[in-house]
Amino acid sequence: MFTLDVIYSARIIAKLKHFAEEYQVIVRYENLKEHIQKSREQAKQRSRFLFAFRAGRDLLEYLKSAYDKAHDNLGNVIEHALKK
Repeated sequence: MFTLDVIYSARIIAKLKHFAEEYQVIVRYENLKEHIQKSREQAKQRSRFLFAFRAGRDLLEYLKSAYDKAHDNLGNVIEHALKK
């Protein structure tokens, strides 16, 4: 079981690293977990203890969704600041 966990974790880290390099961002693990949990709640999927990142959607889809949401929020903050 330990070997499986190490291999699975290494694959997740590789995907996170690739995404961060491609989009030039810092991926915050806890924020990503929270985003995935909220997405699952909205889709009414149950949470998993083992293989928590394995779900109906691919990890990269969750990353892109979180990136788009953060990008939109940043745009709203900038727009709001410019109106002042």
